[in-house]
Amino acid sequence: MGLTCRNCGRENRLAASFCGYCAHPLTGGLECPNCAAHNPSPQDYCNSCGSSLTDRKRTLKDLIPHRVFSFASAFSVDAGKASSSGGTLADDSIGFRQFASTTRLALVIITVAVLGAILAITRLWGLGTTPAEISAGEEAFSHVARQIELEGWLGLSHGILDGALTGYAYVLAIWTSLFGDDVGTVRLLSGVASLATLGLSFLLTSILFNRRAALFAMLLMAVSIWSLTYARLALPTSLLLLAEVAALYLLFRALYAATDESSRRTMLALSGALVGLGLYFDLAAVVFMVAVLCLWLRVYLSGTVSPRVLGVRFATFTIAVVIVSLPFWAAVASDELIRDEAKSLLVTESPRYLHSEGVMDQLRTVTGNVVNTGRALVWSTGSDEFRQGGGRIVGPLTGLLVLVGLLVCIRRGREDSFGALLVLLIVIVVGVGLTRQEGMFSRLIVAAPIALVLAGFAADWLLSWLKGRVPETGIVALIAVMAALVMWFNLTTYYAHPIGAEPTLWLGSVIE
Repeated sequence: MGLTCRNCGRENRLAASFCGYCAHPLTGGLECPNCAAHNPSPQDYCNSCGSSLTDRKRTLKDLIPHRVFSFASAFSVDAGKASSSGGTLADDSIGFRQFASTTRLALVIITVAVLGAILAITRLWGLGTTPAEISAGEEAFSHVARQIELEGWLGLSHGILDGALTGYAYVLAIWTSLFGDDVGTVRLLSGVASLATLGLSFLLTSILFNRRAALFAMLLMAVSIWSLTYARLALPTSLLLLAEVAALYLLFRALYAATDESSRRTMLALSGALVGLGLYFDLAAVVFMVAVLCLWLRVYLSGTVSPRVLGVRFATFTIAVVIVSLPFWAAVASDELIRDEAKSLLVTESPRYLHSEGVMDQLRTVTGNVVNTGRALVWSTGSDEFRQGGGRIVGPLTGLLVLVGLLVCIRRGREDSFGALLVLLIVIVVGVGLTRQEGMFSRLIVAAPIALVLAGFAADWLLSWLKGRVPETGIVALIAVMAALVMWFNLTTYYAHPIGAEPTLWLGSVIE
């Protein structure tokens, strides 16, 4: 008598390991929870995809299919629950569901219309007049772009940029050759890059949490004083943000989403190339690169993927980074201007540090710098701290949401989504905190996507907590009030001071 297959019912010989008719396994072993491949012997990792067979912690691979839902259903009334309670008549139930569907559709239309109007006005309207004055940095990059149009390749540094990289100037040269070089057109490049960043931020947050959280995160970024300031200036910051968010989206897709290995390698290579590309826009990309490497270390320590498979994936990512960034590192090694600029950014070159007496005083200066940098994500800064004049990079409500999201992130740091965001945020804040406060906002902006993703999650978490405790109309009203407060504070604050109350905090040495 042979072995009967539990899948198709056919009989197979006693020594068979798999059914000869349907290939279903006939012996013991484990099926991989990620790719469903059968592993015939007890082992720790899948033979097919390298995922852990012993660690049953919830990961993004388990969460994505269940947690991504449409925006319309995010505000839905539970019509099924209402119809089943108290013996509601069928006609009443149908009418109620039709009313709920109409309400959801109206909310979607209103939200899309409002968000579209905000994006069009804040990113594309009045670029030639707001800000009214062209900063020295904008003028310098425009000058280099015109020179590139005439002469071609100029290298990765230029004397007029005072150590800043020319990567943005090459992109700007292509842009102006196609569309013109008046002030509004030159700034439009940053506006377009900012719009693309908003779309990618929506996709990134959808992978990590859900689409409602993604919508909140996108709205907060759309009206943020922080991102809005650089979206309306002809500076490399917006292109750096675009490269960063695209790299994070591809990296999270490759690390956590279920896909075939070929697509995974392609996404890893593209992500690595974007991380390397960011180095040509701003030296803040070095901090982001270190943060991403720490994220890889966290993935390794989590043990969810076998070291062999993870090593191949990391090599794919790293090779792309090295190939793209090699000219940058060569320029750093050979160009004294770039090295001097990088050195001048360090907190150890600040007057306060240089006038510190003793090791303990120097340590307090560095520690205080890091603390002030982290606090700037959720609180306004004061003139006594920065010696330059105060400033705010997020609104009060946005800062509160960032703080709530950060607290939840710390509490649930073992989960992939929260742990990854926490690692990125900590490394970026510490890295930027080791630089001078002048121009700190432009370097810390690499933390903006992570901070606003946390704020979007916090808003979504708050609404989920209120569901069942507050009437549905109350939740909709709360959403409207929160959105109105955020938009009013951020937009009125920005248009009162388009580049900040103290420009050196926002732009640093490029305006000196």
